[in-house]
Amino acid sequence: MANALKERPNFEELPKAATSAVIQNGHYLPPPEDKDGKQWIRTSALVQASAEDLYTMWRDIESAPLWQEQIREVVRTGPMTSHWVMTSGDKTIEWDSEILNEEPGKRIA
Repeated sequence: MANALKERPNFEELPKAATSAVIQNGHYLPPPEDKDGKQWIRTSALVQASAEDLYTMWRDIESAPLWQEQIREVVRTGPMTSHWVMTSGDKTIEWDSEILNEEPGKRIA
């Protein structure tokens, strides 16, 4: 019985270094690419705060550089779109973001 906790019959080794990816049904799914070869990043995190407070903070996207240390600039480009600039070491990364769905005070996707 003691060995039962050490057995992992469906264990699959995960990559040591990778971009944001998803584990689904115990299997690693790499970030998808579109027809132009651009990667679509998916990620999630568990944060212990009220959904309403987090919604308010995230919806004020232009203030993101105040609480995300590597984010240098966020510019709202439309009601549901924005342009982000991040620095990591000596690299600068830029991307466009779009809110696809939201429930005010509850969730942003």
